[in-house]
Amino acid sequence: MTTFRTVLQATGGNNVGIVVPEATVLAFNRGKRVPVVVTIDGGYTYKTTIGVMGGRYLVSFNAETRKQTGRSAGDEVEVELVADPDR
Repeated sequence: MTTFRTVLQATGGNNVGIVVPEATVLAFNRGKRVPVVVTIDGGYTYKTTIGVMGGRYLVSFNAETRKQTGRSAGDEVEVELVADPDR
């Protein structure tokens, strides 16, 4: 498990993402596309996979997540990532 604070990034069009530090991805020791459970600000939780786009590691912050958290690009959030034990 790792926790960090970050600013949500606009990633093109209507898309928003969480930039994940490379050291965090490498610490999972599961390759570059790590399935994770994400918790935002200690409350809203969802499952996704870390991806690579434009040379950065990203986790999607889709429209449903934005609606549930009230957060969008430019907002600062606390992110908790745990390797998904089911995948």
